Amino acid sequence: MRRLLPAAFAVLALLGACVFLTQSQRYSRDIVGSWIVAGNSSDYAGVPMHERFFRDGTARIFWFSDATCTHITGETHLAWHIKNRILVTRVTKVSSPRYGHVGDVLKARILSLTRKRMVLHSLDDGTTYARTRSTACLAPKQRII
Repeated sequence: MRRLLPAAFAVLALLGACVFLTQSQRYSRDIVGSWIVAGNSSDYAGVPMHERFFRDGTARIFWFSDATCTHITGETHLAWHIKNRILVTRVTKVSSPRYGHVGDVLKARILSLTRKRMVLHSLDDGTTYARTRSTACLAPKQRII
């Protein structure tokens, strides 16, 4: 019985740590992965772009020429973090000025973030837009930058 007590306390401590993740930590965990512009989003233009958030606080946006997602026209590299429901992204590298400028910082309030969808409200231009978990237009293996 005495041998089981330390193990039981360790399990409880791990479970407690999972329960007590801050909201920013949960969002930072849940945003990792591939996202595309939702078809009903205010910024949907019919030509896809693919966003991929990595655990290390970096992200990539791949811009495509058409809906087949076969020809990349540009790439944007970002650094990101989340604090108090605000997603902050900073452009670190671009393939062309058409896709942003190094040093640009964008901020968006996370209105909702689930396994399949996130809705953000830009603190820069006031728009609200949506992303869906990507099942197509996955990040290409080649890099253009």
